[in-house]
Amino acid sequence: MGYVQFLVTFGLIKQYALEGYLIRKRELYKQTWARINHRDQRTLVNHHLSLGVKIIILLIAIVPFMFIVAGHEFAYSPIPHSRISVGDMMFIVSNMYTAMYTFELCYRTGISPIAWLHHTGTAVMAQYALVLSADPEHRDGGIEQVLCWIWGLFDIFSEAIPHLTFILYRLFPRSHATLYRWFVVCTIIMLFSTVLETGIVFWIFITLYGRWRRELKILTPAFHCLFTAAQLWGARALWGLAKRQRMLIEEEKGRVCLCGGNADGGIGAERKGDGADSAEVKGGKLGGVVGRDECPCPEIASVRTS
Repeated sequence: MGYVQFLVTFGLIKQYALEGYLIRKRELYKQTWARINHRDQRTLVNHHLSLGVKIIILLIAIVPFMFIVAGHEFAYSPIPHSRISVGDMMFIVSNMYTAMYTFELCYRTGISPIAWLHHTGTAVMAQYALVLSADPEHRDGGIEQVLCWIWGLFDIFSEAIPHLTFILYRLFPRSHATLYRWFVVCTIIMLFSTVLETGIVFWIFITLYGRWRRELKILTPAFHCLFTAAQLWGARALWGLAKRQRMLIEEEKGRVCLCGGNADGGIGAERKGDGADSAEVKGGKLGGVVGRDECPCPEIASVRTS
């Protein structure tokens, strides 16, 4: 299958399998769909699609990728009496991977600039590497293709669990303790993956520096810096969500309130003029002495009525 065929396939999966069946037939999803806004609805669907596609890519690509890393040519076939080579399988998953990010760029709304740059750069670099690897005159085309596969492999490992975590975040928004653990794990995986990926990529780049063409000597580190920035930005966002869940856990215990007051009637944050951060809440009030029954925080209100 090619790039366009995958785009059409993803559109059909989104329309009939996810929105047509999962969202409208499953009670948990129906309740979640009615609760969240349009942007979050599209994001939820995209997390399901991206998670499924990345799992399929990993299952298809892991064996042929290991054969290539072990030194076999792209034309090598691990299946006896078969014309399907490891290069053919990696060509398919490369197009699937590119189409996944292209679909996300077209489908999601309110995507951040750093995510837009990451997805666009990934799609451009993957297709550029495919073109180079198909031309025998470009001796560095195969190396660049392997480097793109390494990027993709780390991307799948670092983002698969966040996809699952954000699905749980939308389906079970009040499971703060569980979500806190998931977000912490996601942050650790994202940071560890970024450091390990950077070490491997630059080791390959420096070791084979003499074999790269001039433009690839510039494009390769430039794109990797872009990918690294996107991953670090994602890790920062995940850690922020983990801290948010931790605050909500403390709220449920009745110790602290996001609006700046203490849900048990203690002293909250002081006004800005006194040197501390304060949050503006409904009605224009600032944090101060707040009783649990008077707290305007929606999470505290949900605790009172639950």
